[in-house]
Amino acid sequence: MPAYPHLMTRALNFRSIEARIHAAATLGAPWERELTDSEAMAKEQAAKIVKELVEQGGPATVRDSSGNKVALENMHVIALIAYLQRVGVDLFATETEEQPVDGQPIDESGAGTEASETAESTGVEAVNLETGTEDVND
Repeated sequence: MPAYPHLMTRALNFRSIEARIHAAATLGAPWERELTDSEAMAKEQAAKIVKELVEQGGPATVRDSSGNKVALENMHVIALIAYLQRVGVDLFATETEEQPVDGQPIDESGAGTEASETAESTGVEAVNLETGTEDVND
């Protein structure tokens, strides 16, 4: 993959975000708070990304195209990271979130649902994996 060095040297224009958000909303994007707080939200997101990068040993500042030292959160590379993180979230998002029943946590992997259905239909409650013996429901 190419290095794309310009992403580290080109500054973001946070003020242009609001117009883009309004244009996307006009086209049907379901945004609410973003319509009024887009610049502040983008800056918060950028700061969070840079904080995580710094915690992982990355730089907090870089040199812009003029050679000046600037905060990393103001650079295009952060916008790209934010975009890619969002794509990752949207790829795995579900329309409705499951709610816990009786205060029991939801097993998001789906594991356990087959076992409980099997226990109900066969009368077998559990299998001891070490001995291979079954605990039977009465």
